[in-house]
Amino acid sequence: NVKYIYHIFLMAELLEDEKVSMEFAQLEEEYRILTEENRNLITVHSQRAQQLETLRVISQKRQGSS
Repeated sequence: NVKYIYHIFLMAELLEDEKVSMEFAQLEEEYRILTEENRNLITVHSQRAQQLETLRVISQKRQGSS
């Protein structure tokens, strides 16, 4: 009877460890995806900032020649 209870306890521990491992793997994947999205957003932000600066310079040149 004690062996059976101990066996059940070990099974519960094993299932909990497996659950934690799966959650950890899921969090790693989510982190990877968010990191990639963040990298893409930084790139787009940098490109738009450069475009905005280019437009600002063009606008100033037009205003200066008017």
